[in-house]
Amino acid sequence: MLTAGVDIGTTGVRAVLFDPASQRTVGHAEIPAPPGTRSDDGGHTVDEMAVVEAALQALTRVCAGAALSPVAISVAGTSGTLCFRDARNRVCAPAVMYDDARFGAGIERLA
Repeated sequence: MLTAGVDIGTTGVRAVLFDPASQRTVGHAEIPAPPGTRSDDGGHTVDEMAVVEAALQALTRVCAGAALSPVAISVAGTSGTLCFRDARNRVCAPAVMYDDARFGAGIERLA
């Protein structure tokens, strides 16, 4: 039985396979994270579906050489990113990155 972990970072997307029985990492893959877009007004966004695709690519790479498929997958990131979806769960705007300066006042009002 194997488990998988995916870490979505600002510069890279990493995936590992872990064998709980032996407590060893049995595979690792890393690919560059999709580049974000910065604007003159302090904005920093990224294409949400490009991030999803990068995570799937890293997971596919790490699983390609394994004899077994993972029975569980955990996904984590080190910073908050706002993803915007409509009522049908479709992406409706670029994801706003953790360091986007445009929403400071608005976020303070929500807190």
